[in-house]
Amino acid sequence: MNQSSYDNVILTRKIPVFCYRVLGQIAKAEKRDELHTVLLRADETNGTDETNGTNAEDIASHLFGDGISRRPVAERLLQIAEQYKLLERKKVKRRYVFTLTKSGRKALETEQIFVFEDGAWSIWASDDPLLDTPVLSIELWKESSAYDEVLDKEKGSDRDFKKLPNWLREVEGEVITPIAGDGSPVRIDELKSEGESVPPNAPLEIFWHVSLSKSRVQIQGHLEGSKVDTEMVKVKVSDLEHDDIWCELLQSEDLLKQWDEQTSTLRVSFADTSPDERQSFKRTLKFQQPAINSWGTFDETTIDGVPIQAQSSEDADKWATWRLNSGINRYATEENFNAWTAKAIRPLEEFQPVATPSRKELATLAWKSRDKEPEIAWYLTAAEDWRL
Repeated sequence: MNQSSYDNVILTRKIPVFCYRVLGQIAKAEKRDELHTVLLRADETNGTDETNGTNAEDIASHLFGDGISRRPVAERLLQIAEQYKLLERKKVKRRYVFTLTKSGRKALETEQIFVFEDGAWSIWASDDPLLDTPVLSIELWKESSAYDEVLDKEKGSDRDFKKLPNWLREVEGEVITPIAGDGSPVRIDELKSEGESVPPNAPLEIFWHVSLSKSRVQIQGHLEGSKVDTEMVKVKVSDLEHDDIWCELLQSEDLLKQWDEQTSTLRVSFADTSPDERQSFKRTLKFQQPAINSWGTFDETTIDGVPIQAQSSEDADKWATWRLNSGINRYATEENFNAWTAKAIRPLEEFQPVATPSRKELATLAWKSRDKEPEIAWYLTAAEDWRL
C-alpha cells in the first residue's frame, strides 16, 4: 500500500516483464568523428554543382588534401557510411555520387552515428501502457555451448521458442532509449519473428507521481540482479492533468458526485466526520484498486490531506457549533467567546450566515451535560453568571 497526498498522488503497480533471446540487427549510437566529416562534406555538395553529391576523389581532395594517394581511404569511409545507411549511392552522368539519407542528416544534427550489429540479443520488455517504449534493456547474448545444451536437455529444460508479441515488433525501425542502462539511444533495425522466451528475473515497480505542478514516472527494482532506479518524462501521460486523474480516482470509489470542482473539496455531512477532520478539514481516502482510463489498474493506495467541506448549511451550523465548543479552554469571557466563534466559523464562511449558539445558550447546554465536560461547563456558566 502506498502513502501519498492529495497534491502529489502516487500510483504504483508491478510491471509485467518478458525476456526474449532473438536474432536481429540493432544499432547503437556512437560518436564517429571521421564519418561526421564525410557527412558534412556530403551536405556541402548537395545541390552545389552538377554532380549534386560527393565521391571518393572529392572527399580525398577536400578532407585530406590529396585526391590521388588518399583516395582508397576516402572510398572506404564512403563504403562504411553507405553500409550504416547514412549515405546513398546515385548514378549521375555515368559516375556515382553519394548523398545524405534521412538517417545521415539526423546523424549530422545529433553528431551520433548508429552503428548496427547483427547477432543474438537478450531483450527485456514490458507492455505496461504507461511506458513510452516497451524495451527495458537490450544486451548481446552469447549462445550456450554444446555441453550446456546437452546438460539442459538432461535436466528436461527444453527451450521455449515463441513468436514475438506485436507490441514489441512495433519498435522495429524506431530510435528508442531503453529504460534501464546508460541512457544511450539505440535503433532496432530488424528482429526475427520468433525468439526464445526465458524467465525475465526482473521484479520492477512503476511509480506514477501525479502532481499539481509536474507529473513524472519512475521505475524501481532489479533487472537481472542490477538495480534499476530511473525517472522519465512520459509522452503518453504528460498531457494529463492532476485534476483529471483525481476525478477518475474518485469515480473508482463512487465519490465523484461528492467532489466540488470549483472549490476542490469533498462535500461531506457533519455526521460523517471525525474530530480530527472537523478541525483540519482534511480527510484520508483509501482506494482499493484504482483504475485510470486506459492506463490500467493500480495497487491499493492511501491518499492523505484530501480537502473536505460541509455538504449543506445545516452541516455547516453543526460543524461550527462543534468547533466553537471544542475551542473553549479557559473562561469564556465575552472577548474570548467572540474570538472562538469567529475562529469556528472562518473555514465555513461560504455558508454565511453560519448559525452558532450564543454564550448563554451554550452555557445552558453545557450545564445540563456538566458530568461529561465539567471544565467547559464551568468556563461557560461562570462567565455568563458573572457577566464577564
